[in-house]
Amino acid sequence: MWRPMYEPWPRRKQRESNNMRHAIRSITRTGFALLGFLVLLSAGCSPSASTGGTEGGPIVYTDAEFDQLVKQADHPVLVDFSATWCPPCKRMKPILAELEQERAGSLSVVEVDVDANPDLAQQYQIQYLPTFVLYQNGKALDLRYGMIPKDELTTWIDDLLARANETATP
Repeated sequence: MWRPMYEPWPRRKQRESNNMRHAIRSITRTGFALLGFLVLLSAGCSPSASTGGTEGGPIVYTDAEFDQLVKQADHPVLVDFSATWCPPCKRMKPILAELEQERAGSLSVVEVDVDANPDLAQQYQIQYLPTFVLYQNGKALDLRYGMIPKDELTTWIDDLLARANETATP
C-alpha cells in the first residue's frame, strides 16, 4: 500500500495533540504522587535525626567512627544499615536491642543510618534496607537483608562465628 512521505496536516496535528494530552496526563499523575509524598512528609513520616542507634546503641556518622567501632573492635560486630523512615528497620530495632543485651560483651550492634552516611552505604553497596553485615577481626563475614526473625538471626550469627573460628584455628 502506498503511503505519502509525510502525513496530511489534519492527521499530524491530531497525533501531536494526542501526544500532548498524554504528556499532560503523565505530568499530572507524577504531580499527584509527589503531592502524596509531601503529605506523608508533613504528617510526620519523614526521615528525622535519630538520637541513637539500636535502642541507645551507637549510631555511626562518619567513616572514622565506623572504622573505630567496627574494624578495630576486638569482638564480633553486627552492623545494621538502616534508615529512620524504613518500617522493617523500625521493627528490627527491638530484636537487635534484645540480641545486644543477651550477648553483652561478646557482640556489639552498630547502626549506620544510610541517609546520614550515603558515602558509607555506597562504599559497601547497600541496596536493601535493613542490611545486616557481621564483622569479626575487621573483616565482613557475611551479609543478610530484610526482616529476620530473632531465632533465625541468632542461628545465622552463631553459624558464621563458628565457621570463622574453625578456619582461624589450625
